[in-house]
Amino acid sequence: MLLLLASWLIHHEFRDQRRQAEDRLLAVSELRQSQVEAWLDDLRGQARFLSGSAYWSDLLLRGQRGDPASLELLFERIVEWRKTHGSDSALLLGAGGEVLAREHPSSRAVAPRLQAAARQALAEGLPVLTAIYRRDGTEIPLRLDVVIPLLRTGKPAQAAVVLRIDARRWLFPTLRAWPVPTESGETALWRREGDQLVVMNELREQIDAAGQLRLPLRTANWLPARLERAEHREGVVFEGRDYRDAATLAVGRRVKGSDWWMITEQDIAEIEQPAYRNACWIAWGAVALLLALAAAARVWAQRQSLRELEQLRVRERQARELIEATPDAMLMLDASGRVAQVNRRFEALLGYPEVELVGHTAERLVPAEARAGHPLLGALRGSSTVAAVAEPDHAMSLVCRDGRVFPAEIAISAVSLGQQSLFVVSIRDVTARKQAEAELQAYRVNLEQLVALRTQALADAIERMRVNEERLDFALSATQDGIWDWNFQTGASFVNAAYSTMLGYAPGELASTPQGQFTDLLHPDERERLCATERQLLQDPGSFEVECRLRCQDGRYKWVLRRGKLVERDPQGQPVRAVGTHLDLGARKQIEAQLRAAKEAAESADRAKSDFLSNISHELRTPMNAIMGMAFMLQNTGLDANQREQLRQLQAASQQLLALIDDILCYIRIDTGTLSVGRQSFELNGVLDAALGRVRDKAVAKGLKLKLAIPPELPPCLEGDGVRIGQVLHKLADNAVKFTDAGEVALAVGIESRPQQRALLRFEVSDSGIGLSAEEQASLFQTFRQVDNSSTRKQGGTGLGLAIAKRLVELMGGSIGVESEPGHGSRFWFSVPVGITQLDPGHEAAAPAQPDPAQPGTDPPVPDRCPDQSPAAPRDERPLAQPAADLLAWPPLRARLLALLREDCTDSVQLFEQQAALIGAALGERFEPMAVALRNFDFEAALALLEAAG
Repeated sequence: MLLLLASWLIHHEFRDQRRQAEDRLLAVSELRQSQVEAWLDDLRGQARFLSGSAYWSDLLLRGQRGDPASLELLFERIVEWRKTHGSDSALLLGAGGEVLAREHPSSRAVAPRLQAAARQALAEGLPVLTAIYRRDGTEIPLRLDVVIPLLRTGKPAQAAVVLRIDARRWLFPTLRAWPVPTESGETALWRREGDQLVVMNELREQIDAAGQLRLPLRTANWLPARLERAEHREGVVFEGRDYRDAATLAVGRRVKGSDWWMITEQDIAEIEQPAYRNACWIAWGAVALLLALAAAARVWAQRQSLRELEQLRVRERQARELIEATPDAMLMLDASGRVAQVNRRFEALLGYPEVELVGHTAERLVPAEARAGHPLLGALRGSSTVAAVAEPDHAMSLVCRDGRVFPAEIAISAVSLGQQSLFVVSIRDVTARKQAEAELQAYRVNLEQLVALRTQALADAIERMRVNEERLDFALSATQDGIWDWNFQTGASFVNAAYSTMLGYAPGELASTPQGQFTDLLHPDERERLCATERQLLQDPGSFEVECRLRCQDGRYKWVLRRGKLVERDPQGQPVRAVGTHLDLGARKQIEAQLRAAKEAAESADRAKSDFLSNISHELRTPMNAIMGMAFMLQNTGLDANQREQLRQLQAASQQLLALIDDILCYIRIDTGTLSVGRQSFELNGVLDAALGRVRDKAVAKGLKLKLAIPPELPPCLEGDGVRIGQVLHKLADNAVKFTDAGEVALAVGIESRPQQRALLRFEVSDSGIGLSAEEQASLFQTFRQVDNSSTRKQGGTGLGLAIAKRLVELMGGSIGVESEPGHGSRFWFSVPVGITQLDPGHEAAAPAQPDPAQPGTDPPVPDRCPDQSPAAPRDERPLAQPAADLLAWPPLRARLLALLREDCTDSVQLFEQQAALIGAALGERFEPMAVALRNFDFEAALALLEAAG
């Protein structure tokens, strides 16, 4: 008996759990079906309203005729509409599927699914809703598109509006919602594509399933496949296998108006889990059942009560979810007219939080002046206006929390929740619709007036054309040039068919006045000027020929050669009638534009090359200065012989690399025209001394002698760009040392002419090197060219040195050349004009140092200095000597520092430390920043501080 009783209880428990699960599945499925269908119906209603908008269709027509402002205004209206009606993005497609306007800029092509929907909507003239599909890499990866054709009466649609809806925002959360806690319960949307079924939403155990999970239709026990094969009826609970191959209890429903299947399912294992648990307890307590029979009956009764209470809570939760999921503002009132509940859409629309309204009457939502006859309050009082208010098109006013009054569409229905009677009020803001209706009415009236005016104007034009057409047809039918004939006094005018068709207008489409046929078509930038020019030329000499731009029918402007001749004057000599022609210049202007574009592209590429070389040279020069500075500081530390040799090689390589960088930077500055030549006083002796001093190490290493020849009559102080002269001398001397293996390199200065306070100096750099042939001399002074490419590998260099020297000499107003024979050395020369100035009274030139008497006949070493470091050199032919530079006054000291800093020479640091007292007294508060800059080898900052000191 106990086993029979336990078996009966277990069977009853399983059956009860199964029945509850079926009821719950049916309720959830029905609720989700109604929510999705209501959502789709709302989308279709919006689409039908937009598709029939004559205002939008007219804006589209004007935009396609060449008015971009109308197209922009149309898309602004579309964006405003979608923002107020729950869409997430908008797109405007043309008749061929091309994108006319896009809310979010993107280079991606239109999806094939959307193109197919657009073609269907344009062909049928009806809105089309696409299925939910995936578009990764976009702002809305899971979307549903509403394609709305813009229709005009009697004409096919020319464009379509695409309202893009993010399925993750409302649809997916709605499908995921479940009235009770569950681990396997879920609702899925499926649709058939060929012989496969595709899921359209996110699944509980496969979040990325939307648009990607596809299963064959022939799968034997699979839920969607069995429904598609009509093995089960719609709305009936049945068992089957889901996408995880798990046994489930499910119910399927068709979504009306679409090819979607909605399947609500829950695992049978989860449904029967409580029954299994209770069965264990029943088996364990079977022995105690006889002793607790009375208590069991009471427990059973309580259990039934709790079950009913749970069902009531489930229904309340379902009602709450339904109200929150509705896109309209929802208000729930009790039988006494007091607010019981509002959804979030209501709070956003009217501004009232739920806690502020619950328990209060709805009168505060109605404007005070409209409460007496307001249908909402009448419905709550039980009057006959309930039916009228329930009509979806009945509009009335409501007041927001901030006092703003707006027209609304209200629907009221009575529902019962358990033993409680409630009123459910749906509210929709129709402000935008009212404004659109008003604008549409005003546009209709204006359009009728315009049609009447245009009709009358057209009738007048037809009559005038009839009079002149027969007279002109034969004479003008053969020409391709536009011909015009205007009477300035009467305003009568005539143009042939070619005049109009040249601009894309049909014959007779242009206005029959000179202003409409020409003046209004002129480009605004040249209208006033050309009209004035023609009037003046027609007056005297009586003819003209000008080029102008005329507006075509599609909005473009075309170049036209306009010729005119005055053929009639009045007795006062004023123009009366003129005739002329128009010649199409489109092909010629296109060729001219192509030539200009090619020239600009070439110039842009050349500027980009120069900018790159300039920037990279500056970037390389900064770390190079730091390397040379550190090497300079390192040579004053305790180093052994091997380390000093390594340091010497490092300094030599740094100097060579810095010279290469300087050559590139100097060439770019010359090539871009940013290099300027200055005029300032300088001592030529110092320039010559520095030029040879910079090649001293190379000459000593090769066993060469360096000689300098200066005439006695050469003025000691000159005016010009001493830095550029020294730069040219250094490049010529360096080139001579490079290509001379034995013998000597000599530098000589002479005066070619000396008119008053000016002189034309001639500098010569001679060597005993390999010499040059006539063919080799012809390729000198060219950029990146060397007489023999093998010399690049043997001697090094870029081929820029002589090219830079030539450009610098030409910038200074001089000339440069070479005299050479193979095997007999070379003589490079250049001449530059300079001014002659007097020595500064506070400056006493230092005498050159004499050779060491202990070693007669030897050539003392030439100091390695930058330009202008040393004072005057001896004025006869003798080796260079070490200058003295301790007693310089501030002006020459400043000039020497400027020259050193401009060349980024590390000797500037040593000179600054030697003359710190004099420099500190002259610079004042700028002394310390300059000292810091030099210690960090920041020569550009130090140069800026010294130039600012004046």
